[in-house]
Amino acid sequence: MRPFLLFFALFISLSLHAQTFSNGFQFYLPPDDSTTQRFLPEFPKKTVDEFVTVDADGHFSAGGQPIRFWGMNMAYGACFPDYNDAPMIAARLRKMGVNLIRFTLMDSPWTDEDGTIFFGQSSTQVLSFFNLDKLNFFIAQLKNEGIYVNLILQDARTFREGDGVLYADSIYQTAKAVSMFDRHLIALQKNYALQLLTSVNPYLGHPLAEDPVLAMVDITNENTLYGYWKSDWLRLQSQGGDLIQRHIDTLDLRWNQFLQNKYASQTALETAWNQSAGTGGQNEQVNDGSFESGDPAANFAVELHDVAQATVTADPVNAYEGSFSGRVDVLTATSTNWHIQFKQVGATLEAFKTYQITFAARADAAKDILVVASRDNAPYTYYDSKTIPLGTAWQEYTFTFTAPEDNDASFRLGFQFNNQEGSYWFDNLSMTDADIAGLLPGESLAQGNIRRLDYSERGSYSPQRVADMAEFYMALQSEYFDGMYGYLKNELGVAANITGSNTWSGINDIYTARHLDYVNDESTWDYIQYPNGWSPSDWQIENAPMVRSGWGSIPSLFGGLAIKGKPYTVSSYAHPFPNRYQTEMMPWMTAYASLHDASAINYFYYNDDPENWASDRVDDYHSLHRNTAQMALSPLYSFAFRNGLVAPAQQVAEVEYSLPYLRSVPFYDDGGRWGKFIPYSSGVAFYSSVRSSFGGTGSPDVAPVNGLIGNDLSTDTEETSIDFDQGILKTESPQFISVCGFINENEVDAGALKVLSANDFGVVSWLSLDGEALSQSDESLLAISSKLQNTNMAWAGTTTINDNWGGQPTELFPMQLTLELAVEADYLQLYPLSGKGEAGIAKIILPTAPGLFLLNMDQSEDPTTWFGLEALHGPLSSEEAIPGSIAVFPNPASGTVFVQWPSGTEVAEISLTGLDGRLLRTWKTEGLQSWRIDVSDLAAGVYCLKVQMEGRVLVRRVVVGR
Repeated sequence: MRPFLLFFALFISLSLHAQTFSNGFQFYLPPDDSTTQRFLPEFPKKTVDEFVTVDADGHFSAGGQPIRFWGMNMAYGACFPDYNDAPMIAARLRKMGVNLIRFTLMDSPWTDEDGTIFFGQSSTQVLSFFNLDKLNFFIAQLKNEGIYVNLILQDARTFREGDGVLYADSIYQTAKAVSMFDRHLIALQKNYALQLLTSVNPYLGHPLAEDPVLAMVDITNENTLYGYWKSDWLRLQSQGGDLIQRHIDTLDLRWNQFLQNKYASQTALETAWNQSAGTGGQNEQVNDGSFESGDPAANFAVELHDVAQATVTADPVNAYEGSFSGRVDVLTATSTNWHIQFKQVGATLEAFKTYQITFAARADAAKDILVVASRDNAPYTYYDSKTIPLGTAWQEYTFTFTAPEDNDASFRLGFQFNNQEGSYWFDNLSMTDADIAGLLPGESLAQGNIRRLDYSERGSYSPQRVADMAEFYMALQSEYFDGMYGYLKNELGVAANITGSNTWSGINDIYTARHLDYVNDESTWDYIQYPNGWSPSDWQIENAPMVRSGWGSIPSLFGGLAIKGKPYTVSSYAHPFPNRYQTEMMPWMTAYASLHDASAINYFYYNDDPENWASDRVDDYHSLHRNTAQMALSPLYSFAFRNGLVAPAQQVAEVEYSLPYLRSVPFYDDGGRWGKFIPYSSGVAFYSSVRSSFGGTGSPDVAPVNGLIGNDLSTDTEETSIDFDQGILKTESPQFISVCGFINENEVDAGALKVLSANDFGVVSWLSLDGEALSQSDESLLAISSKLQNTNMAWAGTTTINDNWGGQPTELFPMQLTLELAVEADYLQLYPLSGKGEAGIAKIILPTAPGLFLLNMDQSEDPTTWFGLEALHGPLSSEEAIPGSIAVFPNPASGTVFVQWPSGTEVAEISLTGLDGRLLRTWKTEGLQSWRIDVSDLAAGVYCLKVQMEGRVLVRRVVVGR
């Protein structure tokens, strides 16, 4: 089945979870902390002195060694922090595991003068001396800490009349799309690059273009000419597009020049475009579409899955025409649309031929249905679909699609009912050849008056005309990228790696970046929605967890847009606040970016306010620097990703695309600007990896990709799996384990770590700190994180807080968990860590069985997200006295245990804990030589006696019997 048919409905229990919580705990991560701590992973300070290059395997390397980047976007004015703050920020970023900062939105028009690189409002050709100097200083501090830089050259820049841009105030979308073909705008982009990259950075002593700290350059951000064509935006604003007349004229001129260069004559053009043109209404493919046989079951079927129930009958009452209509009664619907499909199978289709489906329909109430054109047998190739709104009165509908392949009697014409029970009527159902136009009357190659097609028109024109249109936009976009790349490399001497853009619309976009150094893409989960236009208070989110979405961001990011032989990076990724499940973000990205051997992950964003680095409050959707639920996970997941602790896919399929095939893609790509078209199920991203290449001669062979997909959602390394039904994502590698999701509803076995119980959705991660497997590690780190809120933050229902953000400090939900760890040790010491990572007083954990330890964790008692774990080795026998002539007797005991020590031995404290480390009792014994412990009220079992004496802690098992 196609991916869009496999989405799970958002689970009902969302509304049952309380959005705010009480008894939260505070855990402040100081913004000025760069200390090295025993139980936190270490990211040593090292000045950047090696250029980042691309090695023979298509990965980034520095100094001949592979390098991966754990990055953060820095936005708006945070790109220009105060001189006193910049060293502190850089040092803290390093401690959190960050080794790349991507500067974004610093050319934005939406801030005051402190938030933009430009000086003044009249033009964008003069850089602010003050902000440029702050940026230069900040970059120098990042370099000193070992953090590389990624710069975007054209992001949110809004061109002005003062730039010499005619009608600048009428250009939409911060000049997206038009910035790729308007030669004046391109010249302005080059001038900006010249100013930014070739002026001497006084803190580096030379231009940024020549310094190894500049690892990557993005030519433009979230920009695609081809993708904008897919959404019909390349037409006049008065016609529903985004362009002014000047840009319409430019595109029309360039289009006609393209045709004149490609075709030698009018005759050659007519021959190419008219060979597939024709009059529609011929070659009827539907049997008994009028249902006049009175027996629809003879030609139609109702396909049912799960508990879904529906019937089809001939209805002699109120037919649209004739005596009968076809009536479908949906009796029992499920939450999955494709579980009920009214269909006819058997039509034969020709590749790249356009067909027209017409029918009359009505329903017992206003309802939407989905008409779907697809293959009816494996691999169930999806061709096209359209949502049709029905009313209670008969109405005729038309749907046109182009077949992407030959199909010999295995075509499915299907109708789905959007999980709505009720009655539906159909009549005059027909599928014939569509009306197809080639060269239109009066269009002349010599006169240059051949019109560009809107994407939505493509089904009404010959395949060759549509293919030429696609090739034109790809060629224009390629020209832009190649031209900017050549300028940066050859004229400015930029040593950094250069890419084109991101948020691609599919493989056609990737083709235009084939000559660049690396490939970039981005995604966001649960994007902020503004139902009535942007507003600080009128917004909403779904507040849904990706672990139960059924799909999520992974296929769009890793489904096959990486290019063979080039690094692949995630330029921007976010699970925005206040989504209560946002702590799942880093587990997702670390697991699958590792599987797909990505070279960088950049989160959106670290901060956007140059004056707010210390307040303990999350003040917008994206700022991570004060989001402890997220940042507390960063050191662990960064260490795991940067050091390759999660293995890349064992199998990597290669798909080679030809230019003729790419030109045909519009016939079966209906994804619009934000769709990411690939010709196979992007669900492969959950199993293994794909790399694309270009230069083939025909249609791509996707059989190797389909062969990678298994029967479950475990990666081919068997280290990561996702269970969308249970809502559990887990990664299990020798030195790193991550468990994420509804651990309050499921026991989770992740090898050396088992989550036996929990009180809410959350993340548990466990990292080895000494390079040994976790089961043999003497020092490791546990991190526990769940939801976060500001003090007095107020939800309005389950999908928004409007502008009720609350104040300081932030509060973390206190998780209560029971964990079982498999560690080769005689006993463990569990240290709660401070916000700096400093170790507190340890709890002694004795095994419940050899090599198995039970931990009862309660963040209400230990208000921290971090716990250092030390595995200790040595005999702890009930027959042996504690060293230092300290006696514990009787042992086993039933009523009283005596502890004695000789004169001169200083014992400050005695404590008794359970095997799970939970503290039961503590006694101060300083100045004494003995102590009596009443154990008569304790349940029979094994307990842990801890004696603190003379700078050391001694541990003894005490057995209580009856």
